Amino acid sequence: MVFAAVNDILGYWPFGQFYCQFWISFDITTCTASILNLCAISLDRYWHISRPMVYIRYCNRRRINYVIVLVWLISAGIGAAPLGFGFGSKVTINNLTGLPVCEMRLPLPYAISSSMVSFFLPAMVMVILYTKLYLYARKHVRSIKTQLQQATSFLIMQLASEKIREVIILFLILDAPRQDSAPDIDLSSSNCLKV
Repeated sequence: MVFAAVNDILGYWPFGQFYCQFWISFDITTCTASILNLCAISLDRYWHISRPMVYIRYCNRRRINYVIVLVWLISAGIGAAPLGFGFGSKVTINNLTGLPVCEMRLPLPYAISSSMVSFFLPAMVMVILYTKLYLYARKHVRSIKTQLQQATSFLIMQLASEKIREVIILFLILDAPRQDSAPDIDLSSSNCLKV
């Protein structure tokens, strides 16, 4: 942000009390929106992977837009609370330099509740959902391996039975002249030999 860059470069806060409050409020809002958007993305991925048919049926642009608006409204509510209740930031004079400093001063109940809503709960939800996705993916890979092994063994059995059928047919054809009458062989069947 521009305000943070100027504050860091100059070493003091030249913008006054209003912009100090705005900067702190905007910083809280954007950080909260960032983590809540990541939480919404993880929830979207979880539903898409774990319940694809339900996801396709119920997920549309309108619902996605509602979730985005909801995330930003929650973030703006958390970020604007210090402005609405008159706490959060204050421009004070640094005792060592004599220059103004923009400080964030939050009451303990607000600091705990806002950090729970804007970081700890969404982070916990993301960890749980991505853990479930990982376990689901592992289960899916095992299922694919089992199906691949079954398909491979079926293919081997089918190839072996075809080779055995070819050998038997060849044996019967080569053995046919020695017999008085040749057997009727139905070569149209692919599954079994009919004599």
